[in-house]
Amino acid sequence: MLADWAADGTVDVAFVIAPRFTGDADAFADWATSIAKAYSDIFLTAPFFPSASASAGSIQFLRQTPDPTVQFVRRTRLEAIRAQDTPHYTDIFDLDLRDPQAKEAPRDVAASVVAHNERMIEREGKAEIQRILNDIREDRERTYARLLPLL
Repeated sequence: MLADWAADGTVDVAFVIAPRFTGDADAFADWATSIAKAYSDIFLTAPFFPSASASAGSIQFLRQTPDPTVQFVRRTRLEAIRAQDTPHYTDIFDLDLRDPQAKEAPRDVAASVVAHNERMIEREGKAEIQRILNDIREDRERTYARLLPLL
């Protein structure tokens, strides 16, 4: 499967979903790294897991998925994105409206995403987002409980 994706230059993003993985988040991250190792020159990987520790940052918190999941992103695609003009935007939430002459240096994309995630978590409320994620996870458990005896 990964070999096929690696050989197919049209595959920029792919996901491996592991519904029967039984280890914890660290074990899953290790597993994700191990399956991607042979293709690390082609793909960057990011593990997504059904739960996040209380001390997890905004990215790990928002990467909670119903099933353990590995995202693969083709390195050449990311390089093409990063090679575009340097960021020439300003996040409107970072503007000082009292000083229209003030100008911050543009942030890189990763820093902008983290800042956006943190503002969204603050605005929506971490507890409410976690409630929604838990509801999705509980629906998954109910569905699997119904379907697994049929398989």
